[in-house]
Amino acid sequence: PARRGRDTAGWRRLERTPGFRAPHSWQG
Repeated sequence: PARRGRDTAGWRRLERTPGFRAPHSWQG
């Protein structure tokens, strides 16, 4: 997903998840 804005809020909490890759890594 290349969406930016509200979606980033969801990614932030995912970043804190153990073993999770940063959103910018799979965002393209």
